[in-house]
Amino acid sequence: MLELAPSEDFITLQYASLSHRDIPSLQYSYQLEGIDKDWVNAGRAITTSYTNLLPGTYLFKVRSTDEFGKWMTNIRQLKIVVKPNLWQTWWFMLACMIAGSAAGIFLYLAYRQSQQKELMLLRISKMLAESQLMALRAQMNPHFIFNCLNSIQECIVTEKYAEASKYLNKFSKLFRMVLHNSGKDLVTVEQERQVLQLYLELEVMRFDGSFSYEIIVDPMLEEDQIVLPSMLLQPFVENALWHGLLHKSSDRKLLIEFIYIDEDIFLCRIEDNGIGRKKSFELKANSAKYKQHDSQGLRITKDRIDLLNKQGNHAILTITDLCDDGGNASGTRIEIELSTYLTNA
Repeated sequence: MLELAPSEDFITLQYASLSHRDIPSLQYSYQLEGIDKDWVNAGRAITTSYTNLLPGTYLFKVRSTDEFGKWMTNIRQLKIVVKPNLWQTWWFMLACMIAGSAAGIFLYLAYRQSQQKELMLLRISKMLAESQLMALRAQMNPHFIFNCLNSIQECIVTEKYAEASKYLNKFSKLFRMVLHNSGKDLVTVEQERQVLQLYLELEVMRFDGSFSYEIIVDPMLEEDQIVLPSMLLQPFVENALWHGLLHKSSDRKLLIEFIYIDEDIFLCRIEDNGIGRKKSFELKANSAKYKQHDSQGLRITKDRIDLLNKQGNHAILTITDLCDDGGNASGTRIEIELSTYLTNA
């Protein structure tokens, strides 16, 4: 049996028939139960890869032909278990259900206090329950999820119902889009831009407009046609915000660009005018809080880019430390070159 951590959602399996490998006509076929509906004919290939495996139990089966070209009845099997994330475990779901119930009780009491607030409170309660359910299933940083829910709860407690409703609308819309895209290997530039737009709108609301951002799509780029791996940029955007901009006292700016290079290549650029990577590393080294908060999102995203290259796609990640005229750190630039015709992402 092979056990994988939640972040290890892609694997490469290698197999070989020791007793028939010298036969010129040797053929292989394999099937991953839960993913492949039928046997996959691999020819003479002895490796296969699977990406974006959801938590659960899978059974990998492989077989070969004999010296007469017939499929052997002797089938080798390997049980593969992908462990769930913390927020996908039953006890975590139970805790969120209890928290949701407590929020529901509070909303009911508020409803009893004022009939004028009845419609608004019922609407908020419904959207909060929906958002919590989607948060359990979504593959985003749990710190972001809980921070959003805490902000919503704070709006409710302070009776800022209009602001809470606006926050919940955006929160629910974001996670509907994330869930819609979670089953896809590739999404369009337009879909990725919409997810980033909603994510940043929520963060701007949560931090009282203390930073500004801009998302620019090159007019020459067909954003509804060109694709990239789903949620590829969000970890970089989150890192730029949390570890670059929010440690700066003022004039915090974030720029996201999708740039047309030529008919085969386009560029995704994320640039902030924050404190820079060196200062950010120093803060992390001196603070247990930041060590605990460190996300695996960046590492996983870099692994995804490496995997794209191994699959024969054009995918290049470049990180540049920006400096002002005096040589002082003035931000970070992330650039990801991608093929306009990605395959097997």
